[in-house]
Amino acid sequence: MSDVLVPIRKAINILERKSRVQEGKLNKLDELEKKIIMISNKTAYISKVVSHAIIRLNRAVFYVTDLDENLELSLKFYRELNMSFSLYKKNLDHGLRIMEQKNL
Repeated sequence: MSDVLVPIRKAINILERKSRVQEGKLNKLDELEKKIIMISNKTAYISKVVSHAIIRLNRAVFYVTDLDENLELSLKFYRELNMSFSLYKKNLDHGLRIMEQKNL
């Protein structure tokens, strides 16, 4: 789970900066998006959440008028992905700790 959180948090970092529209930053963002999709293909739950977010983002992008709006929208979706996966990881870790305690 933490494998997918790293590139998501890096994408958020890029999108939160004022210099995010520089070509190098956009290329880095593209690389991170590819990495997120590649990681998501390995796990059904991650794949489902990422696919759903991509579909929602693609639908929402139809209503934006410029690159800055697009990047703001992307930032919102990456923050939602980060929150979803962070909460999932926290709950999974908690559940595993409980299971370990029961086996002791």
